[in-house]
Amino acid sequence: MVANRREQPSAVEVETQGNLSIHSGNLTFCGKQQSAECSIDDAQAKKHIDRNSSSYSHHSNSHRSNSITANNRYSFYTDSAGTQNTQSSTSHTDRSTNNSSNNNTTNNTNNNTTNNGSRKSSNGNMTDANHEGNTLHSMASSSREQHFDELSWGGCSAAPIGSRRSTQLLHAAMARWQNEAEQRQAILQELEVKFASAAAAADERSLRAVLRGAVAALTAPRSRVLESGSGQPLGEEAQERLARAWQRRLRELVLGCLSKLDTSDARSAPALAVLQSLIARFESRTGTDASEACAGKTWQKLKAAVAPEGVHESGVLRQEAVAEEPDLALPGLESSAPVGLKRPPWSQEELQSLRDTVADRGGGAAMTLRLWRRVASQLGRTTHSCRARFRLMTDPRYFPAAPQVVKHPTGLIKNVIFAALAKLHGQATLPELLRCIRADAAIQRDFAGSFSNHVSKVTGTISCIPATERSIKTNISRHCRATMAKRSNFKIYVLK
Repeated sequence: MVANRREQPSAVEVETQGNLSIHSGNLTFCGKQQSAECSIDDAQAKKHIDRNSSSYSHHSNSHRSNSITANNRYSFYTDSAGTQNTQSSTSHTDRSTNNSSNNNTTNNTNNNTTNNGSRKSSNGNMTDANHEGNTLHSMASSSREQHFDELSWGGCSAAPIGSRRSTQLLHAAMARWQNEAEQRQAILQELEVKFASAAAAADERSLRAVLRGAVAALTAPRSRVLESGSGQPLGEEAQERLARAWQRRLRELVLGCLSKLDTSDARSAPALAVLQSLIARFESRTGTDASEACAGKTWQKLKAAVAPEGVHESGVLRQEAVAEEPDLALPGLESSAPVGLKRPPWSQEELQSLRDTVADRGGGAAMTLRLWRRVASQLGRTTHSCRARFRLMTDPRYFPAAPQVVKHPTGLIKNVIFAALAKLHGQATLPELLRCIRADAAIQRDFAGSFSNHVSKVTGTISCIPATERSIKTNISRHCRATMAKRSNFKIYVLK
């Protein structure tokens, strides 16, 4: 089994599970099942010395070795009080030869003296090797801990990082997005296809990969551009992403993954930490909630998805609102209106004050729930009442309905139909009946005072006719019987 080696510009971190022996610039890692006196014999040491190269040899439990020649020169440093500073370089062969003798047991002392007179044995050779291995192991562990602590991105170094492997995968995903625009577009399409297949198969591993890929390219929320134009201008790259709607698609991918994954899983922690840092960065910079950013509803859902377990988002917002306005702490209310107080109808002065107050705060489109609460507190109304009243005044979709039409007197429609049929010899089609009612002077004289001329829409059609004629058309079947005969494609009605 070949040891995985992670290159660093300045040092190599080495972890050992057994003892460490150094022979002519060679580092030998001994497995758990090997004996404590793990060393190579003189022939092997001389063979390595003659090659005049530096390599790392890792012996597996089956005593097989696989050497990896190091083209670059690496250094292993101890602290300022350390006793070893070994450089794997071909120019230090003599010194490494001397060091190799320190790791041999006392049984090989004579052979060591024959091969090299400068070699010398030591009874504490294995103790020194163990000390050096422990020193390097502790240094490597501390260095790697510091390295992975710095892997957090976007100011989330204090956020929990689930595992080192997941952090490495997240940074690999970030590196993929450093390509050209066409390649990034291909990556996004690949993530969308992968999410669709993973969601259908309930593959959590693939979903976590999609989550990392989407979070790696996600940017922080942006403030809405105010009417005064004080918003931050978009850069060329941001405009390009906006044109392709990349961020919207990425947010949808993140939401889809979070809805199907367990957010308490440590393997998703690095991606969630990045997402939390993006939201926290926006809120600390603007002093507002994520719901007030562009695509605020989506960011509010993302914030709720990554919120700590047991903390409900609505409860947090409620506590913040009460902290700002203590009057909101009244039970069941969202404004400072006293409990049980029935407010009178809105007056014209209150309506004008509502218009002016909302206009001062940027208009209805810029109003958030928190701003509506403040407006309601100023006017002494509930938040729902202020929002509904302003909507009725400004939004044509919510304009009040037309006044209700005055109902016809009881029996009016029946009497009009009977009078018209009597004029038409007991039978008529519906158009003939309506023309007779409009034109006959006697019918107009007797019933016109009770007719409703309010224009009403006929159900199922786009035509609009007076309410009286509409009532005749919809109620003629109650008072008359349709025959099997037709005239001009209209049914002929007679008295029942």
